[in-house]
Amino acid sequence: MTMLTSIMVILSSSVALVMVPRIYGSWLQFKEASEDGDLDRLINLQTMHNEWVIRHLSMALLALVVVAAIKYLPELESYTQTAAATAIYCVLCFALAFAESIIAQRISGDTTAMLHPVKHQKGKHY
Repeated sequence: MTMLTSIMVILSSSVALVMVPRIYGSWLQFKEASEDGDLDRLINLQTMHNEWVIRHLSMALLALVVVAAIKYLPELESYTQTAAATAIYCVLCFALAFAESIIAQRISGDTTAMLHPVKHQKGKHY
C-alpha cells in the first residue's frame, strides 16, 4: 500500500466517522425544530444542508476526476490501488450528498406545510 493509498483510506474513514454523527445530529435538530414549529431554525437547517450537498458533490466530482486521470493517463497506471481507494471516497461523498439532500427535502416539505397549511373542505370526499 502506497502512501497516497493510505492517505485516501484515512481520509475516507475520517470523513465517515465525522459526517455520520453530524448528519444524525442535524436530523435530531430538524425533528426538534419541526415539533416546536420554529420556522427560522428550519430555514437555517435547510440552507446548511444544501451547502453540505454542494460540498459533498464537489468533492465527489473531484475524486472522480482523480480516478479518471489515474485510469487513463499512462504515467499514472502504477497507482491502481490509489484509484480504488479514491473511488471508495467518491462513492462515500455521493452517499453523504444523497443523505444530506434527503434531509433538506424533508425540511423543505415541513417548512412548506407550515407556511401553507392544508385546507379541508367540508362535505367533499375524494
